[in-house]
Amino acid sequence: MSAQRIAAALSVGLPLALAPLAARADIDVYDAGNLKVSLGFIGGVGGFDVSNVDFGRGDFNTNSGKVRLDRTWFEGWAEPSVGFEYTLDGAAGAKGSTLYGAFSVIGTTTLGSGDAVAGTSTTSFQPGHLAPENMFIGWKSGDLLPALGDDAIDISAGNQPVTIGDGLLINGAVFNAFQRAAYYTAPREAFERTIVLKFNPSALAPVRGTAFHLESVSDQSMMNGLDQPASELVGGSVDWYGEPRTDKLGTLAEQWVVTGTYFNIIAAGQEPPGSIDANRDGLNVYSARAAGSFLPFDRDVLFFGEYVAQINNTPGRRTDANGWYVEPGYQFSGLPWTPMVTYRYASFSGDGDPTGGGTKHSYDPLFYGADGRGLGPGTWYIGEIYGWYEQGLTNITVHQISLRANPSEQINVGANYYRIDFNKLGQVNQLISTGAPVTSKRAMDELDLYVEWSPTDWLTVVPTAAVGLPGPGYKQVDTGTGRTGGAAIFLGQVVASVKF
Repeated sequence: MSAQRIAAALSVGLPLALAPLAARADIDVYDAGNLKVSLGFIGGVGGFDVSNVDFGRGDFNTNSGKVRLDRTWFEGWAEPSVGFEYTLDGAAGAKGSTLYGAFSVIGTTTLGSGDAVAGTSTTSFQPGHLAPENMFIGWKSGDLLPALGDDAIDISAGNQPVTIGDGLLINGAVFNAFQRAAYYTAPREAFERTIVLKFNPSALAPVRGTAFHLESVSDQSMMNGLDQPASELVGGSVDWYGEPRTDKLGTLAEQWVVTGTYFNIIAAGQEPPGSIDANRDGLNVYSARAAGSFLPFDRDVLFFGEYVAQINNTPGRRTDANGWYVEPGYQFSGLPWTPMVTYRYASFSGDGDPTGGGTKHSYDPLFYGADGRGLGPGTWYIGEIYGWYEQGLTNITVHQISLRANPSEQINVGANYYRIDFNKLGQVNQLISTGAPVTSKRAMDELDLYVEWSPTDWLTVVPTAAVGLPGPGYKQVDTGTGRTGGAAIFLGQVVASVKF
């Protein structure tokens, strides 16, 4: 198995496997005068079993030649934190502005036989790791600018998580694998050396903006040389949004939002020309996004969509790639369980000649995360099998049908079906080590079933079952194991998360 295919699989290993983990219910330990200090804790455990890894080809143990066809492993992580808020005195009766900050540490472990990443299991040696995560300080304007609205300005700096839109472009800075452990639960997400300025003139107009400087986390010594290239980027994002929803749609608080985003990667580590992460240095990224309920006469009609262009005109690193999707849907708010159905067509460009041609056309997944939309699995990890253990957001076309319902306030149930095809066979064939070229673009079908159960406000349990069926394309892939790849992959897992 080539290192490039392992790296491509790792490109899905960005943070936050479960959206509920992002919520916090911090406990105030000091609240007097203008100062409040709080403690927080989030963590999780998970058990995973995958049969017929890589469609029956199996994967190698880390740092050994042993191949396993099945993987059973366990992950655990914990993140205690401390935060503060200090309110600066304003005019009489005014709340003034606020200083705030937080510090946290994450500990992770993987036990058992390790994850099921195609090619090589990244955590088969039972790694564990403890390191600081968040470490930032910020200032909010409060009501110092009444003509603009409350907290119209919010500026922060340090190591912190940052999400733009629903996380297709920016939602996490870390590959969680190898010595970092916890591949699937993937709790590490903070960018380093950030400066984030949020401007929200809510009293003037329904617009808000974010300007940012971010640096991704990269440590090749911890990742067996397969970490993402260290990347430094600057850019901004502007939202135009509708009135608030009567009830939130996932993380969408407004009826609708239209977003424009641009950033430039001003510096990046150098990757091999054929890598999907190659050519980042100097890369320009443009995006237009729409999400929510746009029809005032029927708010149950939903639409999500985004177009991303990746352009680099730097000699020797020329890039012209794109990714886009359209996703109409409908929420049956008048029916029991308020079921919701959506259909997504998504395409992420591939490269017919990854090692030549002068211009790279393969889409770079960049810094996407698991579920910034907050409507269950499957937002940007396309398939619990394909998205986590086969490939990432590059060189694919996807038809996705999603069903979701709410039997009670404590339970969500859902199903996701995916038909996945390769875009360019040249990029597929670059990632295989032996055998005849792949001639079919038909990659695989996958069906995922899940339940989200939250019996309390501090506990969420998510069992998931999935099956992945190889198409003619994946059946032709030869990874050098000597085993054919015609078997169905079966996955079962249970992940529990807590937040205090």
